[in-house]
Amino acid sequence: LSPFLFNSDGFDYEKTKVDSIAWAKWMYATADDKSDLDKVNHGGWIGWWQGEVDQYIGAKGISRTTVIVRECRHLLVAWYVITLRYNPIVLLYTSLAVVATLGIFHACTYFKGLGALSSSVRATAYLLTVSLVLALYLVVAMVVLSKSAGDALAILYGYFAILYAVNEMARVCAFPTWSISTIGMFEHLAFLFDFLFGVMMLVPLVVLSVVPFMNIIQTRMMYNEGFSQVMSDSSQYAFSIAGMVGLVGAGACGWLYYVLTTLDFSGSFLAYTTLYDISIAPTGSTAYYVIAGAMGGSWLSAAWGFYFGRRATIFCGGVVAFVAMSLVSGTASFGKAVFLPSLVLFGCAIGLLLPAFCLYCYEISTRTCAPRSCSCSRNALVWMWQCFWCFLVLAFLTPVIMLLPESPYWVLHRLGAEEAEACLVLLRRRTDVMVELTAMKESQAYRIPMSSSVYKAAVGMGLTIVLSLSLLPLNIYVARVGLGYGRALLLTNCLAVEFTFALFSFVYIDKFAHKMVLMAALVVSAVVLVFVASQDRFQLFGQPDQTALVVLFLVLYAVKGMGLPATMWVGFIGLFRTRGRVVSIPIYFTAFFGAHVGTTYIHLASPSTRTSASNEFVWLYCLMGASVVLVVGLFRLAKRSNGMLCTVMEMNHEREMDEARQRAPSHPRRRAYTSKQGSRRFGNLTLSPRNHSATPRGRAHSRKGSDIDTPYQQVTEAAV
Repeated sequence: LSPFLFNSDGFDYEKTKVDSIAWAKWMYATADDKSDLDKVNHGGWIGWWQGEVDQYIGAKGISRTTVIVRECRHLLVAWYVITLRYNPIVLLYTSLAVVATLGIFHACTYFKGLGALSSSVRATAYLLTVSLVLALYLVVAMVVLSKSAGDALAILYGYFAILYAVNEMARVCAFPTWSISTIGMFEHLAFLFDFLFGVMMLVPLVVLSVVPFMNIIQTRMMYNEGFSQVMSDSSQYAFSIAGMVGLVGAGACGWLYYVLTTLDFSGSFLAYTTLYDISIAPTGSTAYYVIAGAMGGSWLSAAWGFYFGRRATIFCGGVVAFVAMSLVSGTASFGKAVFLPSLVLFGCAIGLLLPAFCLYCYEISTRTCAPRSCSCSRNALVWMWQCFWCFLVLAFLTPVIMLLPESPYWVLHRLGAEEAEACLVLLRRRTDVMVELTAMKESQAYRIPMSSSVYKAAVGMGLTIVLSLSLLPLNIYVARVGLGYGRALLLTNCLAVEFTFALFSFVYIDKFAHKMVLMAALVVSAVVLVFVASQDRFQLFGQPDQTALVVLFLVLYAVKGMGLPATMWVGFIGLFRTRGRVVSIPIYFTAFFGAHVGTTYIHLASPSTRTSASNEFVWLYCLMGASVVLVVGLFRLAKRSNGMLCTVMEMNHEREMDEARQRAPSHPRRRAYTSKQGSRRFGNLTLSPRNHSATPRGRAHSRKGSDIDTPYQQVTEAAV
């Protein structure tokens, strides 16, 4: 735990990245490599490993025997884990797999590998290869051989236990005239385990470094408050708020929306309506009440957000959710008279909250963090408890949101530049925000032709339709297919795959153009959807074995996680400016919820997905067609400096403005130095209200021992 509790880099992403690159360089350095300035890294991993092995050269026989006996515990663990679930013959097969692995390692000694590439590329390729082999094993074991997760992991655990025992026992085979350090097979074996241990140490550090607020928490644990606040990056605070609000708030809305629109497929709901004598006609119409409420709530969200702000809209949505939950609780006494209105109000709360969450997360993030701001956005419990837990999350977030800063774009649009500057100071945790404020004003004042606006609106509608059909309808369809074929956890597994790949998208989503990511993901998704829809219509894969269909679902959700959530939400939100979002966002969210009316009707009209009588293929083909049309529509769009979608005119205008700001005398890079040669200005970036007597002009701006001269921090500059 020490590297996590007492990390000297303070979970700073750039520093962690430098450390990771240095580790990869050390792992692949040759024994005679002494190019590194740090003598500790001379010789790399291979030099260190050979030195560790050579320590056994002078060891006595009793010492070597002790090590071998001690490492036999790994063999006992492998025997226990495997024989607990399988016959002992499986242990023999696992041992043969270990022998085969050693043979592969020996063959690799004659392969020069990727020595011409950089160490980072080689480490990435090695990690992907190992991950691919493990994933292939799990797919074969769980899908092809129909083994449970516990059975598959038992064999894998025993395999690595035997392999590690061989690795540790072989170390004692080092003598003055002969040593295993000269045998490539054992070198590759030791490298595998040291590489995996290093990755298991670095991956959590990288993940914690990506989570912005961890930098603040960790540095405050180690250093004083002033130093930790200086180290905190200005964009991290806003991104932390966006991540928390998006993950918690939008996640609760999505969960609640799924539960309420699938009530007619829930056995617990049917028992509930029977118990309290609630008759709903026609059968299966509860989803329509929720969708209607959500469509109306999206327009209320636009109006309320325009006049009162994003935070007030979220607060209002929380209040509506509270009223809806209260009505649901009163169903036992008042029956249908309050139950159906509660569904409408729940839908209205979702319609109020979801657009407000998306806008708030997008608008408070910096330009570099905006592409990731909306990426953070089942069911054994009965439906009532699921609604209750979602309500608790929203009830917690409702009062908290009023303690957070308002969206600076809304403040600039409604209250003016002065209030927007004050809002930016709170969000960025520094006072030099004029460059960003100027960029915001320029982006809002720039005019584009009507034809470009209409084209963007059409592309935004395409993004909305594809996003709408690829979320709730697809999840319901996968759940129905899984239950029909006895795979109750199919949707859970698919969502886990999507979530895993969505986390991976954080690494590259702000480095590549969203246009290319979207086009690649949509093309692959369209190909997969052709087979899924054809299976629903023509039963291509037959009835007995649905392995191919399961693989298609896993691939589809993996592609969705890598390319769709991180680009589509910010896509149709970021296409328009604050003034344009007043009109575009309610239209898009009305279409988003409205598309579910048709898919709900098709779900209810298809009692089974295991026969050709199913009509689910209709909306699946529509999703495939919309994906193809959207790919064609993306060709005429360009990308902003942060990779997001825009028109060619907007891209050129943004470049011109960036170049003009960099040439301006007020740009931070130019203000860093004074007109006197060799004189540099440093800014005191601490937010701590203390009197810094060492600052030459500190007392001139102080008030009763504090350097706070305004509601925000007064930054002083000292010539050194």
